[in-house]
Amino acid sequence: MSCKISTDYGKPIITVLKNLKDWKAYQKEYVRWETHYQALDVTQKPISKKEFLEYLKTGDYIFLRLNSKKALFINCIK
Repeated sequence: MSCKISTDYGKPIITVLKNLKDWKAYQKEYVRWETHYQALDVTQKPISKKEFLEYLKTGDYIFLRLNSKKALFINCIK
């Protein structure tokens, strides 16, 4: 999986995940669901956490944490 995103929200912390082992390590290191974050849809429009979880529930999307010094942003990627 890879993506090229460049916005005011920052670039993805990791742009390529080669396998399930990498994905699990990424989630453990960079994603803290209990912390405050701003969810973004595929167009990087801010959405509610409920909408974000609806995207993820479909199984058609993954999420990437964006490297931003302003706040914690998590972006949906199809």
